[in-house]
Amino acid sequence: MKFASAVLVGMVVLGTAMAAVAGSDNAKNLVGVWEQTKGIGNAKQTFEFTKDGKLKITAKTGDKTVILDGTYKLKDDTLTTVVKQGDKDYESTAKIVKLDEKVLHIQEFKGDKKREVDEFKRVTAK
Repeated sequence: MKFASAVLVGMVVLGTAMAAVAGSDNAKNLVGVWEQTKGIGNAKQTFEFTKDGKLKITAKTGDKTVILDGTYKLKDDTLTTVVKQGDKDYESTAKIVKLDEKVLHIQEFKGDKKREVDEFKRVTAK
């Protein structure tokens, strides 16, 4: 259960950071597959953002793999994601701190509290 929760938190954070508005540099740079290099949990996580606003999160720890599907929206530097786990939808909002062709850094907000910055590296071309 802890693994699934850590994956869900990571996915929500990333999902939020990835939401994009068509035509912006952030929207163009976000599309692709990203591997988390620093952040919550000990699972190896990848996030795939597609041009049509879909999000796929894959988390592996040991011999367990969890795949979650969702959607994202990006407005300026605010990423909003919705990830489905079972019959529940989890929405998250994050700020893109840094995004270019190679790195993605996002910071999720929970109410008025900021979390640490999660870091990702691109693993596939756009």
